[in-house]
Amino acid sequence: MKNKIRAGLYGSNGHQIHSKLHSHSKAELAAMCGVSEAFSEYIKENFPQPITVYGSLEEMLRDKSL
Repeated sequence: MKNKIRAGLYGSNGHQIHSKLHSHSKAELAAMCGVSEAFSEYIKENFPQPITVYGSLEEMLRDKSL
């Protein structure tokens, strides 16, 4: 599949989905906001694609690519 669904994570709790997106054939983690610095660093270190970090949920929701 050429175009994957681009997902964004919001908040610091309950993100079990990030592990499912690590090697999903139809979706990818593309953005996050409202997460702890430790979680942000973990994601950046463990995901091959660039992950955009937004300053607010409103800012992330304006990203029409998600």
